[in-house]
Amino acid sequence: MSRVIFRIAAGFLVGALVFLAASLSLSEYYLNEETRLLAAGDLRGALEAARMAARLDPFDPEPLEGESFILQQQGHYEEAASSMRTAIERDPHNYVLYLMLGNLQYTRLNNLGSAVENYRDAVRLNPNATAASTVLAQALMRKGDLGAAREVYEGLEEERRITFQGLYDLGRIYVRTGEPQK
Repeated sequence: MSRVIFRIAAGFLVGALVFLAASLSLSEYYLNEETRLLAAGDLRGALEAARMAARLDPFDPEPLEGESFILQQQGHYEEAASSMRTAIERDPHNYVLYLMLGNLQYTRLNNLGSAVENYRDAVRLNPNATAASTVLAQALMRKGDLGAAREVYEGLEEERRITFQGLYDLGRIYVRTGEPQK
């Protein structure tokens, strides 16, 4: 009796693994199809392929990144942001996803508060990401929080990772806060 149960359990496990492998393989196929359709200019087909890939692999954020990109191309920025939030739920330790969502909120949705939050998360996850720190400081400047932007830029300057644009912006902050000698 125990051998029968063992064989049934083993068969179930093998079946589940085969199903998972097939699902992941199909997801990869649809990701490739998305890329092909996107290159051909078929946004609708590419979007359907990205959504199918996302359904087939519930762990990979890549199909949702593609979906977000396509939705942005179509001007559906809120939906694109929603796709990026779902991608972050799938991989909450990937700083690039936070950076991409922050960029969307900063440039397209004009939601500076949320953009700053996402940029802070990106910097928290990867403190060495100069680009994330730089866009965080730029968003803080645009939001009017010159003190916080100054701190970010000064941190980059201390670490010798500040860009020329960052130095220029830091100089502008010094002038605006009454310290032009710096």
